[in-house]
Order: sequence, then C-alpha cells, then structure tokens
Amino acid sequence: TKHQLIIKNIISILTHFYLFESVTHTLISDVIKHLLKSFKEKDIEMLLNLLHNIGAMIRKDSPSLCKDIILLCESKKIESKITLSKPAVANPDASKAAQPAMTSFERKVKFLTEELNDIKNNKVSRHSKLLTSLKLYLNWLKTNSQIKSELLKNPLEVDFKLLDESPPGKKWWLSEEDQALLETTVKISEIESKIDKSYLAQLETAAKAQRLVTDIQKSVFYTIMNSEDYLDAYQNLHKLGLRKRQEREIVKVIVQCCVQENVFNKYYALLVKKLCDNDKSFVYSCKYTLWDYLKIIDSMAVRKIVNLGKLYGFLFSSFSLPLSVLKFLDFYEKVDKNQRLFVNVAMDEIFYNKGAEKNAKNEDEAIMASLEFIKTVFEKIKSNTSITEFKDGMSSYLAGNYYKYRSKKKGSSEAELKILEKKLKVAMDLLSGTVLQ
Repeated sequence: TKHQLIIKNIISILTHFYLFESVTHTLISDVIKHLLKSFKEKDIEMLLNLLHNIGAMIRKDSPSLCKDIILLCESKKIESKITLSKPAVANPDASKAAQPAMTSFERKVKFLTEELNDIKNNKVSRHSKLLTSLKLYLNWLKTNSQIKSELLKNPLEVDFKLLDESPPGKKWWLSEEDQALLETTVKISEIESKIDKSYLAQLETAAKAQRLVTDIQKSVFYTIMNSEDYLDAYQNLHKLGLRKRQEREIVKVIVQCCVQENVFNKYYALLVKKLCDNDKSFVYSCKYTLWDYLKIIDSMAVRKIVNLGKLYGFLFSSFSLPLSVLKFLDFYEKVDKNQRLFVNVAMDEIFYNKGAEKNAKNEDEAIMASLEFIKTVFEKIKSNTSITEFKDGMSSYLAGNYYKYRSKKKGSSEAELKILEKKLKVAMDLLSGTVLQ
C-alpha cells in the first residue's frame, strides 16, 4: 500500500543517514526494536532490508545493542510460537512433500534469524565490503579542506519516541524554550480581515512567490504592504506584538522585499532605518541578514545586488548601520565580481550623497560639507582596534578597485573625480592612511 511504501522510504532514508554518520545508532536501534515488537510480516521485511545494509555497522558501533536485538527477536519467535528447526522424521526416506511447507511469514522470520546470526558471527558479506569502501570515501571527504568544516559536525542525537510523539508541524529538533519563542503571538486571520479581498489575493500570491510561508513572515509582509507609509508601517509592525527573536523576521522580510523590486524603493530603506534608530537589536538583525545574502551573492541577479547595495549604502550614509558590518568580506583576498558590485553601489550611496550639501550656499561650501560628512561616516569605525585588518583592507579597496570603477564609469567628469579623490583621501586617512593607486 501507499502507507507501507512511505514507511519503507523513510527507513531507507534513515539507513543512508546512518551510513553517512548523520545520525547515531540510538535512532536506528529504536526503529529496529519498534519493528521487532510489532513482528508483522511487512515489518520483518523492512527489518531484513535494514539489517542487511547496516547490520555490520551496528555490531561495530554497539555490540550490546546487537545482542539486545537478537534476544528480542528470539523472544518474539517464542511468543509467536514459530519453530524453525526441522521436525523429527520417523522414516528418513519419507518424501519431503509429507513435511508441512513453511508459510511466507515463517520464511521471512527464518531469513531474519540467519541475518542476525551472520551479524553475530561477524560473517563478511558483500555489503560489509561495500561499507569498507564507503568508510574510505567518508574519511577522504572529511580530510578534504574545502568541506572539512561542514562534515566534522556531531551526528544528530535523537530517539524514536521524540519523533513519534511530536505533533505535526512541531520543530522537534528545538528545545522547549526555543519552541515557546517560535510560537507566534499574531493571528494572521485578524490581519487578513483588515485588507481588501482582491488586494489580499495579490499579496498571498506575492508571499507564496517569495516563499514567505510562516504566519510571522506573512503577517510582517501583509503589514508592510498594507501600510500608508514607512511611519505607519513602523507603528503597525510594533502592534504585531512579536517577541525579540521573532522580530528578526521583520528585517529579513523587508530586505527580501527590497531586493525583489524592479527598481530600488526607498520605502524599505526608510523603514529599516526607523527600526534600527529606535531599537539596536535591529542593527544586529541587519548585520546577519546581510551576511546571509553575501553567502549566496554569486547566484543573485544584478538587479537584486544593486537593490541590496543601495539599501545598505543608505543605512551606512544615514548612520543607522556601521561600516564594520562589511567585515564579512575579506578585502585582502580577491573580491569577486558580484561582491565588488555590491560594495561599489553601497559606496556610491556614501561618496555621492547629496544630503550634506543641501544647505550649502556655494560650491566650496558644498565640498566642505560633503568632506565633513565622509569624515563622520568613517570616524565611527576609526577607534575600533578589533577590526584593524578590515580597515586596512577596505582602505586598499577604496584606493584601488573603487577609484578605478568610478574613473571608468561613463559620465564621470574630471572635476567630479577630483572631488572624489578628496573624499577618498579623508576616508583612507581615517582607515589606515593608504594612498590612491
């Protein structure tokens, strides 16, 4: 049946997890004991397949467990009144046809007994040789420098009881404390009732397209999209009553919405700025959200990278976020194409910011105001001695990559480049004193 096929596939997955040391023998032993306690024909069939593949590995990892399995199997045979030994025959020449034939269930129990005896006696089989080859391959993977950090993690410690008793949808791998924190305090139905039905249908389609599936994510998304302006959105987000850990989703959703736009929308930038200026916990959320994007930036479209760069450049230039969040990037190593695009767009928001010049009466005052603005932005990380290497690397990047990028950009006049050189000199003096290349 379909149900039995699902169970068989799940056991097959668990078997391979165990082979690749992703789970401990604790979970596997619980599954085996559960199948033995049932001792039905279909369960024995699945048990045979499981032991045939990983029986030798179980014996090596836990000999006592192997003994327990054999004893439990023997007790279940006695309980089921199954006798596999050949009955005494009065006449040795009696035909085999006179002996009662074994049922399908008895044959499978016999195969199970033989399999367990082979495991007990450490009988080398074809599968044992395959396991040896697999072990060699796993050891090679673990010593590979590129993925060593990903494979040297501890295997998952979990028992069958926890999985069996967990209600559908519950994240059983989290502690009870974390479970409580994840429980949403918002009622999505209340938010949906305040939105026009036709517009709600559009929002639901958009949320699904962006893979915003949890109630918290959808609540934040609907609130942002249904607000009149960023101030209204800020107030409405606070009315959701999210806990601190849940509030991290706010920044994630806002940034995701921002990068998806065809053209950069300042609405999202103003909203994030308002959140960061009023609660410093959002500063950390912005930092970790950016780092998550920088991990996958190689696969992002140019439009999304530009939007991301403009968003964070705005936060840097409005003093809502320190430049030190860029320490995730190693400026001493070769910064790849997409990373350069992000950094260059963000730096444009700083070095070509016109906000400081709006009250200037003439060109000289405008230049002085812009230089003072650059000084204010970079002074915020000047005194941080824990990021000296980052500051030196960023200074070198500004003097090399960024200056070349601006000098080659179409429409950049000689006068503009001279002003840029002055701004870069101020920034680099504050970082490490690097000279323009």
